[in-house]
Amino acid sequence: MRTVIIGGAVEASALARKIVAASTSSEIVLLTPGYDVPVSDKKGSSGVSPELFFERYGVKVITGVTPLRLDRPHKRIIVRNDSGVIGSEFYDEVLIMSPVPDGFDDAKGCETNIIQSLEPPGRFPIEKRIRLMLARRAAGAPPALRRSSSIVLYSDALDRTVAAFAVACGLAAAGIQVNMLFSFWGLSVLIDRKRQGGGVLKRLMHNSGSLPLSRHDFGGIGRILFRHAMRQARVPSVVELMAEARNLNIKFYACETGMKIFGLSREELVDVDDVVGIARFTRIMRTGEETIFFG
Repeated sequence: MRTVIIGGAVEASALARKIVAASTSSEIVLLTPGYDVPVSDKKGSSGVSPELFFERYGVKVITGVTPLRLDRPHKRIIVRNDSGVIGSEFYDEVLIMSPVPDGFDDAKGCETNIIQSLEPPGRFPIEKRIRLMLARRAAGAPPALRRSSSIVLYSDALDRTVAAFAVACGLAAAGIQVNMLFSFWGLSVLIDRKRQGGGVLKRLMHNSGSLPLSRHDFGGIGRILFRHAMRQARVPSVVELMAEARNLNIKFYACETGMKIFGLSREELVDVDDVVGIARFTRIMRTGEETIFFG
């Protein structure tokens, strides 16, 4: 469960701490236009850094962003940072608190200091759920373990890449740690064209912005039509999906064997968590519940 809290200032940080104290299985995210988190204690109100707030309470804080609207079909919040760049945050549930950010139309009708749960509809009021979680914890119920899943992408096909990232982001939004391994042609997704060196095999590889279709590409016409259909359906592009995956703390691993075959260096790739051999990634896969292959 990924719960995103919008607005509320001091009350929002207090609510986030209360939810975390009641349930270890929830990921709580605060969206704030500022760069400090307002907190209140016996000494009064003050602001703490997002890093310190996360260290103390386990609540992730995304600073310098203003929520604009909810994209309900894809369960994400469209946000704008202080540089004017539009992005998004995935959610399972959205909690709105007053004072709400200016321009966030989805919060109309939210009363002062009253929590309004917009997504999903029909859930218990948040305060009631907190009481239930605290009662369960007091009764000695074991905390939920954080699951993990692995995804292996060994294709450079646009449709398969979109499917891999969509599944990865969906799992991560549900609170599951996701590890992605990019192997052989799947390494194309990670290539940074600005830093790519020479080499025959390298020149045969695509990048995240020029991936072909697995079928009916028709010399590039198919992928153009497919991207147009994605935009019409408001499906994020591969570049946007990669950014969202990073926001969800999905781990990127590059296959060492594939990099050797194609003559790639780590400096030619976008930011990856590590370059691993099959033995290392096998150990990572064995710690999770499932491994999904896209190729």
